[in-house]
Amino acid sequence: MGSLGGEEQAPEARGRRRPRFLCLHGFRTSGDIMRKQVVGKWPAGVTARLDLVFADAPFPAEGKSDVEGIFDPPYYEWFQFDKEFTEYRNFDKCLAYIEELMIKDGPFDGLMGFSQGAILSAALPGLQEQGVALTRVPMIKYLMIIGGAKFQSPTVADKAYANNIACPSLHFIGDNDFLKTHGEKLIESCVDPFVIRHPKGHTVPRLGRCLRPRQLASSAAAAPLASVSRAALPRHLQLPAYAAALSPQRDRRRPRLRSAVAALQQLDGGRGPASLGGGEAEAAGRRRPPRFLCLHGFRTSAEIMRRQVVGRWPPEVTSRLDLVFADGPSPAEGASPVAGVFDPPYYEWFQFAGEISGAEDSIECRNLDRCFSYLEELMIREGPFDGLLGFSQGAAVSSVLAGLQEQGLALTGVAKVKCVIVIAGGKIHAPVAGARAFASKIMCPSLHFIGDEDFAKVHSEELVESFADPLVIRHPCGHTVPKLDEKGLQIMLTYLDKIEREIWEHSSTDTKIIASNSEA
Repeated sequence: MGSLGGEEQAPEARGRRRPRFLCLHGFRTSGDIMRKQVVGKWPAGVTARLDLVFADAPFPAEGKSDVEGIFDPPYYEWFQFDKEFTEYRNFDKCLAYIEELMIKDGPFDGLMGFSQGAILSAALPGLQEQGVALTRVPMIKYLMIIGGAKFQSPTVADKAYANNIACPSLHFIGDNDFLKTHGEKLIESCVDPFVIRHPKGHTVPRLGRCLRPRQLASSAAAAPLASVSRAALPRHLQLPAYAAALSPQRDRRRPRLRSAVAALQQLDGGRGPASLGGGEAEAAGRRRPPRFLCLHGFRTSAEIMRRQVVGRWPPEVTSRLDLVFADGPSPAEGASPVAGVFDPPYYEWFQFAGEISGAEDSIECRNLDRCFSYLEELMIREGPFDGLLGFSQGAAVSSVLAGLQEQGLALTGVAKVKCVIVIAGGKIHAPVAGARAFASKIMCPSLHFIGDEDFAKVHSEELVESFADPLVIRHPCGHTVPKLDEKGLQIMLTYLDKIEREIWEHSSTDTKIIASNSEA
C-alpha cells in the first residue's frame, strides 16, 4: 500500500492534520499505478494538502489489463461483473476487505476513486448510511470521484442510493469519457456536488500545463478561488431546494472541502500557468520558493521531465520549489530513447555532429549558440529565475550556462544564476563553450545526482569537480531521475535550506540598496 503522507508532508501543512483519503484504483490496475496517475498529473500544491493512501484491490486481475505495456503488473480488481454490469461476484468480500483496510490504516476522512474504484467509492457512503457496509469505521465525510458511475443492480443500487449522497463530493467529468453520461447521473444523486470538467477521456486528468516553444504561457499564477459558486454550475448540478438547510455539522466541514476544491479547480484546460508553486506563497505573504527553469533530457520534452520529477520526488521537496518546465528549441532529429514509454513530441537542446564516443575529446555541437539565445529569451520572458535544473542533455546545458554566465559570455541579459541542480550531467566538451565555461570553478551552489549504473557516471564525477560548492546525492540506478531515499531526501532538504537562505539574504541586500538609492 502506497501513501503520500507522514514523512512526505509539506512544510506549510505541518502542525495540522490533512484530510486522509483512501484511494481506490481502476479496474485491473493497482494502487501504485493510481499513485503514479495522481502524483504524476496533479501539482504538489494539491497533493501536499492531502494525505493519500493507495491500496491494491483484493483480487488479482482475471483477464487482460487495459494498461499493459504502459504500467507494469501486477494488476488487481475490486470485484467481478457481467457484461451488463448488473451481476457482481465477490462484492461482499470486497466490502469486508475495504473495511479491514480502513480499520488497519485509518481513520480516513474520505474516499477517492477512479473508474471501478470511483463506482465503488460513490456507493459506499449510502451503504454505510444503511448499515450494510463499513459499520465499524467512522462515517465517510468526503468523496472524490474520477470517471465514476452508479451501480446498475437493484440489489446494490436500492441501498446505495436510497437517499441522496449527503457528504460533499468532487466529480471529474471528461468530455470524451465513455462513462460521461453515467457520471452525470451520479452527480444528480449527490446533495453537495462540485464538478471539474476536462477535455479528455476515461483518465485521471492533468492539472496544469508545461511551457511549449514559442507558445509560452504567462507565468503569473491564477488568483486562488475563495469558494466555488453554486450558481456558476449548470442548473441540473445546482443544489436542490430540499438541500438548502444544511446541518451545523455539514456547515463546519464545507470550508475544508471548498479549500481543496479551490486548489483542484486550477485546472486550466491547457491555457494556465506553467509552474508548480510560486504565486500562492507570495499572495499569502510567505517567502516565495526558489524558481527553477527545468531543462529536459535529449529527445524528450518538458512534459516528460515534469512527470519524471513530480512522479518521483515527494511533495516535501516539490512544494518548496517553483518549477517551470520548458521544451528544447529544436524538434528531435532522430529516434527518442523514450519512444514507447512516453508520448511524443520530443525535443533537443542542440545537436551533436557525428557519433558520441564517450571519450573526453572535443565534440562538435550544432546550434549551441541558438540554444543559449533561446534560453536567455525564455528567462527574460518568464523570469526572473533563481536557478537551473537539468537532466542529461539539459543538465549539461545548465552547467555550461552557469559557467559561461560567470565569465560574462552568456545569459548577460538576465539575473545571475544562483543555484544549479544537475541530474546525470556531464561537461559539454565543445571546444569553445566547454573551455570557457570550465576555465575556473563555478561558484554557485550545486546539487548533483550520480547513479551507480549510469553510463555517464565518470563524466558526472568530473563535472562535480568543476563546482566550488557541490553537494552530491548518489543512487543505485542508471541514467534516470531517481526517487529520493532517506539519505537523498536529507541531502536535498539541506541543499534547499542553503539556497533559500542565500537567495533571501541576497534579496534583502538588493532591497536595502534599492531603498538607499531611492532615498538619495
